[in-house]
Amino acid sequence: MKMSGWLSAWLGAGVAPVLLLAACSAPAPPNFHSLVPPVAGARAAASPALPAWQLLPVSIPAQVDQPQLVVRRADDTFALFEQQRWIAPLNEEIRAALGEHLTATLGTPGAAPAAGRKDWRIAVDVQRFDSTPGRSTLVALWALLAGGDTPALRCLSVYEQTVGAGIPALVGGHRLALEQLSASIAQTLTALDAGRAAGCPPSPP
Repeated sequence: MKMSGWLSAWLGAGVAPVLLLAACSAPAPPNFHSLVPPVAGARAAASPALPAWQLLPVSIPAQVDQPQLVVRRADDTFALFEQQRWIAPLNEEIRAALGEHLTATLGTPGAAPAAGRKDWRIAVDVQRFDSTPGRSTLVALWALLAGGDTPALRCLSVYEQTVGAGIPALVGGHRLALEQLSASIAQTLTALDAGRAAGCPPSPP
């Protein structure tokens, strides 16, 4: 069927610019972030002197359990950054980051305990995971369990990092806090496994 002159002109002059405008205004693809260190650290060599351990699933506050990064504004409202996302669910990102650091100190998880030694489980409950312009805050309740469900030690750790501007800086602050948390857990677990008295380590100033 032959197209009428006015229809042809309408398609040429109207639809094409609209389609072009739609193509130009398409949203940019999201940026994905991870809390796992960008470079894997050295693994502790397998040794009977190392404790047997495993890291349980990590719990996080519902407010930040989102694919997008959640940022607290200065007026105490929150912004959900649609184009800034975690590469995996946030609780899994935190667990993977902690596991990476713990493995570097304590060796591979899941090994059978040496004779007379305990099989440790590490429980981490993140109480706060705040991102505010210029500062990241991590508050975590963690426990070391051996045998039953009664903790051998339960601690509350608080980490605040002053960071630069921008989302990558906030992510970097959280990554550093998780590294510090894992160091505290590993140091305490090593002492308890060796039969030494150990208390909750102080949080950084």
